Amino acid sequence: PTGGTITESGGYRIHTFTGGGTFVITSGVGEVEVLVVGGGGSEGGDTSGCHAGGGGGGGGVVYKKMNMSAGQYPITIGAGGLWRGNGENTVFGTGTDHQITALGGGAGGPTLTGNGNAGGSGGGASRHTTTNLGGVAQQPGTTDGGFGNRGGDLGSNTYTGGGGGAGGAGQDGDAANAGRGGAGKQFTQFGVNIYFGAGGNAQGSHTSEGQTPTSTNGAGNTGAGGGGSVGGSNRSSGGSGRVMIRYPAAT
Repeated sequence: PTGGTITESGGYRIHTFTGGGTFVITSGVGEVEVLVVGGGGSEGGDTSGCHAGGGGGGGGVVYKKMNMSAGQYPITIGAGGLWRGNGENTVFGTGTDHQITALGGGAGGPTLTGNGNAGGSGGGASRHTTTNLGGVAQQPGTTDGGFGNRGGDLGSNTYTGGGGGAGGAGQDGDAANAGRGGAGKQFTQFGVNIYFGAGGNAQGSHTSEGQTPTSTNGAGNTGAGGGGSVGGSNRSSGGSGRVMIRYPAAT
């Protein structure tokens, strides 16, 4: 097969797509492993004021093993969400049997209006004087190879919720602390140690599992959500997605 950037690791050949392209199988039939990561959602802060927006939800992540034959399989990489916008979907292949879609992450709740957006993983709720909810996760469940979790909630006039991640839900905000983003998920068999689809932190700098720090864009090609920030700060976008494909290298 051809397409993308080709590397080898652990006896496997790996194709990595960080932009659009086509995976081409010229002949033969065999099993491949496919990892598809949607674009992360943006955070939801406002242009002014002291209130903070919720952290952006990580892009949905899908991992599947598929039997594939000769053909051309187009790939579209989802962009990260811009201010208060969901991430875009990443799509591998075509047709009922050979198409995988990883949904873009939900944007964090906008200041003064509240709830996080639904998405691959949901965005965190914003701070305000009412009880707001994190966005729900729309990525298929793990029985279908999908990974996504809801964003964090908050109570009355408390800190904001963290964005949901592929590896865990966003943490709720409370009266004393903003919620951390949900963890990303690793797939080290593809030869990388990246956490994919992590949520954006509402505040703080916890990044041990890929979460995005406050007022920081989600890392490119990881599907990370944007880090939440207070009014008047820089607006944080989500990170773009990626596709990776692996199969045994020829001997």
